[in-house]
Amino acid sequence: MDIDGRLAPEEADKQAYPKVKQVYLVRSATLYAQTIRLADHSIKGLSYGRKLTEDEFAALLDAAGGTKEYVGGTPLPDSELELSHVLRVVRDRLGQSDFRASLMEIYGASCAISRCKVVAALEAAHIDPWASSQSQDVSNGLILRADLHTLFDNDLVAINPKTRIVHVAKSIRESEYGQYHGAELNRPSNAAAAPDASALQSRWSSFVTKHGKN
Repeated sequence: MDIDGRLAPEEADKQAYPKVKQVYLVRSATLYAQTIRLADHSIKGLSYGRKLTEDEFAALLDAAGGTKEYVGGTPLPDSELELSHVLRVVRDRLGQSDFRASLMEIYGASCAISRCKVVAALEAAHIDPWASSQSQDVSNGLILRADLHTLFDNDLVAINPKTRIVHVAKSIRESEYGQYHGAELNRPSNAAAAPDASALQSRWSSFVTKHGKN
């Protein structure tokens, strides 16, 4: 297949495919007549962005018995139901892109916990999970470094909704993440975009149930 690029998975991707690590943007793809295993052939060292030589492609084509069909671009949906699903996915992905851009602006492209400013490492985290809230309002989001985003989603890091102090679970407090225990959450430049207290409270309650308040 021809790939235009790859993206870090959004929360919706993780909900649909928990083990996802990368989202690939496919421009076109070829479906072979029969499935083959690359490991059974002499092609080695395949990785993202590496193109097959003409000889390698010819060998695969011969082993697979030719092609069954070629799909250029994105195929049109077969029904109104499928079209509705495709449009919803596109709308959600565009919305999440805008969500991150807005949060990056109001948090100065800086992690709200660690103050990390490496843009490639920063993600838009939903306070009230996207799967249940479907909310892209900036008051329902934080800019977090990718690893802290994962810990936040797994209730290993939380924010006290009254003090806006960061709490780290005891089970990981002796690790490098312990340095953030007791840190004050970075406040957005726009006070109206401050994290929603009720959403923080819901996360905090879940954290306290699992780890206690200390």
